[in-house]
Amino acid sequence: MNFKKIKEKFIKIKDKSSGLDKKIILKTFELPNGLVENFYVNKEKDSVKIVAFTKNKELILVEQYRPTIEETTIELPGGGIEVDTDDSRKQAALRELREETGYISNMIELLNSENHSLYSTGKRYTYLAFDCNKISEQDLDPTEFIKTKLIPLDEIKKDLKDGKIGGWGFIYMALDKYNLL
Repeated sequence: MNFKKIKEKFIKIKDKSSGLDKKIILKTFELPNGLVENFYVNKEKDSVKIVAFTKNKELILVEQYRPTIEETTIELPGGGIEVDTDDSRKQAALRELREETGYISNMIELLNSENHSLYSTGKRYTYLAFDCNKISEQDLDPTEFIKTKLIPLDEIKKDLKDGKIGGWGFIYMALDKYNLL
């Protein structure tokens, strides 16, 4: 299939009253059938998620309210990669783990990377950490209200099947990689 890019335009949406500051890329393509179509792509920062296990093989998760879906979710710790610092992806994963849960690890490796969505420039890097130790209380941003949850290995499979955990695909990948399924 031949898609021909005709043009690309950057659009910035800024609203002082709400604090909205969004960047969108408008891409115009000629489709294989000759039609011309616009595609809107969110220009976003990269982010990290971390599948982390304690020494007792408990999965470390976070519970937080998500205004976009108006629900409380149970998911992997994670957050943005700070672009104005020397924050590497691995450092960002370790920082988010420590800030959101109080845990740290010396055993960490990249598990996966993928786009946030098919309509985003941002990539999500997922790390895997073992033998995590709790060294402190959480160090949350003023807008974060997060509870740490530990799920024993024998309960993880059931919670994954029941759809109770966000990021289940990455958790499954981690369990499969280390023959823990």
